[in-house]
Amino acid sequence: MAVKAVPAEGYVMGLMGDKEFITSEDLPLNNDFDYVMSILIAAEYDHKKSRYRLDFLDGSVSKNGYTIPLLKFTKKS
Repeated sequence: MAVKAVPAEGYVMGLMGDKEFITSEDLPLNNDFDYVMSILIAAEYDHKKSRYRLDFLDGSVSKNGYTIPLLKFTKKS
């Protein structure tokens, strides 16, 4: 089985679509892939190069046995 590379920034931008911002509550957390992508989004974030701003908010999000920090992704203008 081949592993498909999905850049974290492209993943976030795809989830955002036409929205100005999303939070980690909007991220799918249905399987291990979704969980790992939620980690990569934060780990690979580069505030100077990214097309969005990442803010850590108070709290966390739990879905399907996975728990991640509450994050806000806002498109840069």
